[in-house]
Amino acid sequence: MHNLFGRLNEAHIYCDPEDPTGFYIEEFVPGTSAGQVLNIMQYNTQAMAAKVKSMVDAKVAEGGLRSRDGVNLVDFYEACLGSYTYLRHPDPS
Repeated sequence: MHNLFGRLNEAHIYCDPEDPTGFYIEEFVPGTSAGQVLNIMQYNTQAMAAKVKSMVDAKVAEGGLRSRDGVNLVDFYEACLGSYTYLRHPDPS
């Protein structure tokens, strides 16, 4: 955890000469999320998300941010906490 990247995604792949592709994926084990890494490092991600929401709500209340944009920011922050810590190749679709 020293690099804050966490555990890698893992796939259990088996060779099978009878399979049309010659192999099959038996299991996929997801890697560590950003939130999991932060929790391991003793950060309280629930409190962090609540603080971000509180700050966004205050900005919306004072008129510095549109409500819809505030919701999008909070959703984005929470999605980042749940996302994989390693870079991903963008989806081509």
